[in-house]
Amino acid sequence: MEYRSISELNDRVVDWIDALPRDLDLIVGVPRSGMLPANLLALHLHLPFTDLEGLCEGRIMASGQRGVPDADPDRRLNVLVVDDSVCSGASMNRARARVAAAGLPHRIYYGAVFVTPEAVREGEVDLFAEAVPMPRAFEWNILYTPQLGRFCIDLDGVLCESPGRDAPDYTALDSCSPLFVPRHRVGWAVTTRPESLREQTQRWLTRHGIDCAELIMPQSTEKVRSAAAFKARVYRVTGAELFIEGDPAEAAAVAERAGKPVFCFGTRSMVYPGSFPRYRHIPVRTPHRIERALKWLARLPMRVSNRMLRMSRSLALLAAVYGHWISGGGAVVI
Repeated sequence: MEYRSISELNDRVVDWIDALPRDLDLIVGVPRSGMLPANLLALHLHLPFTDLEGLCEGRIMASGQRGVPDADPDRRLNVLVVDDSVCSGASMNRARARVAAAGLPHRIYYGAVFVTPEAVREGEVDLFAEAVPMPRAFEWNILYTPQLGRFCIDLDGVLCESPGRDAPDYTALDSCSPLFVPRHRVGWAVTTRPESLREQTQRWLTRHGIDCAELIMPQSTEKVRSAAAFKARVYRVTGAELFIEGDPAEAAAVAERAGKPVFCFGTRSMVYPGSFPRYRHIPVRTPHRIERALKWLARLPMRVSNRMLRMSRSLALLAAVYGHWISGGGAVVI
């Protein structure tokens, strides 16, 4: 699991400045995650800043004034549209389509701070700061991503308050308020509460709208001597991409025992086992425009054939409907 914090995001943005065009006039963020790196970049470059709709409608967020940052509204600007990350390129393609529909006279660059190597090779962006392979997670959205369906989350200390270590009162769960309510389904909710409290625990999760595919508790015959050992075993057996733990010391212990990184909810940091590589930089080259044109041409026959197939099906359907109508038939159900 590759992880980047907000601090590392800022570091990459600063490093990226030297590779950017020197004549940029405006920085544009792709809502909503792209607003963070775009704002940082605009601050470091001392440039005007806006969002995608602001670009298309002529609003600049930094000053609140109407129009482009020049007395002449028809002046051709050099604009950088920024997202935090690009994987499949779907979000960036939507941004391109929105800008194209606005018919702006500007020169537009499209970039992202973090991209997958595959996105670089496919030419999904013009500019990028770092290639980061999947799976990956970012501090600003790790708790609100659909990837939670592939994560283990500790119940006590993340989803609800942790009971006391000396004399844990597991029966007091009904009176506990949730610490964090995920917006997506959780893969595995993990707790060392005894199996005898499964019904109570499941009832508490349901009452607070916490959806999890599986609630993992110790078996009735299993005596948990070490909570970290139990959680690490669950982490390995489930094959989860990540474990989210509330306590920093416990997070470190689970990471060491599982040999995999653990995200600490309490400190909002990723905890790695001692032998785990903490950073991987993968150098990739942005394809030349000629390479991108050749790829587009290679795909052209398939695109044309698919378009013709869809047209032929539509024509056949229209012919069938028309023939049915001419023959005096009833309504056609499609």
